[in-house]
Amino acid sequence: MKKIFIFYATYGSGHKRAAEALYSHIKERYPGYDVRIFDSLDYVLAIYRAVTKSVYYWSVDKAKWLWKLIFSGVNRATPGGLYYKWQLYTDVLFARKLVKLITDENPQCIIFTHFHSEEIISHLKKLKKIDSKLACVITDYMAHSVWFQKEVDIFFVASDSVADGLIRLGCRPEKIFVTGISIGGQFRSEPDVSMLKPYMGENNILFIGDYVGSARFKEDLRRHKIKYPGTGVFILSKKIKGYLDTEAGFAGENRIFCDNLRSDVEKFYRAADVVVSKSGGLTTSELTAMGKALIAFRPIPGQEEANCEALEKAKACLRIDDISVLAGKAFEIVNSPGIIREMGINAAKIGKPAATFEISGKIIDSI
Repeated sequence: MKKIFIFYATYGSGHKRAAEALYSHIKERYPGYDVRIFDSLDYVLAIYRAVTKSVYYWSVDKAKWLWKLIFSGVNRATPGGLYYKWQLYTDVLFARKLVKLITDENPQCIIFTHFHSEEIISHLKKLKKIDSKLACVITDYMAHSVWFQKEVDIFFVASDSVADGLIRLGCRPEKIFVTGISIGGQFRSEPDVSMLKPYMGENNILFIGDYVGSARFKEDLRRHKIKYPGTGVFILSKKIKGYLDTEAGFAGENRIFCDNLRSDVEKFYRAADVVVSKSGGLTTSELTAMGKALIAFRPIPGQEEANCEALEKAKACLRIDDISVLAGKAFEIVNSPGIIREMGINAAKIGKPAATFEISGKIIDSI
């Protein structure tokens, strides 16, 4: 039985969601394959995992200037130069369990939705320690140099601009397929939103993120919910407990749905006319697949800014960085029928709901 390994890394949730979408689809549709899914960080030394994750989450949350510096600096580094040699050396040094797994198993195909494992395993192929077919799904709307490894056989990308970026890095065009980013099957369906019907209005907004706990956001939300009483509001956040402790009366009286982050987020996407969230690669792919407008709040420098810019160019997204006007702008947009309709149509134009089907099919054909 041919083996297909799928690797992601838990720096953020998007890489895992993209990998899980492929895993579920291939396992269901192609039962004759031995499909396995791995977090590459489970196969590195604990100290490496702890330090790199801490630096990543701290910088994107507390020191965005530092993350921007790292992101842009690495992107400008010369492929094969001193930085990349050092990065490869440290990755392999701390990931001996990963190296052993791959060299022992030598699967027919390995799929990456994060560059951490891609770099290490591409090096093994370069050394002829494995002969696996390598496939990479780039989970953002830009071709950062860390994604490009010459030993990768197939790249799957979100757009023509990402393909052009890969070509500029030295990738051969025949290796690149513009399929979109793999998303779960629930984002291609019509989920049941009956649980949300009591909270729905003529127009509906979904707010996702910790920013909902901000006093300025609450004040802005209260003012505009009163101004637009017929607008439905859904709020999902890790900070929701504190929010409900202080706002439960107002939320209840005004039919505002509040809850922790949920696994059935597709129901809320379907019920909403506009979503206020981060512009992660998977979030933007899921929303465009469902034809939903996005208001991107304070995108992380680098990958999220690139995703936001791609959607802004398509007129499917609006960026807002000021928390004090965020709720008000969302209410104004959702109650402007022409604007919200146009944004939704534009989102659907660039959405690729069949990405998981296409990627899986091309991979199976290649092995």
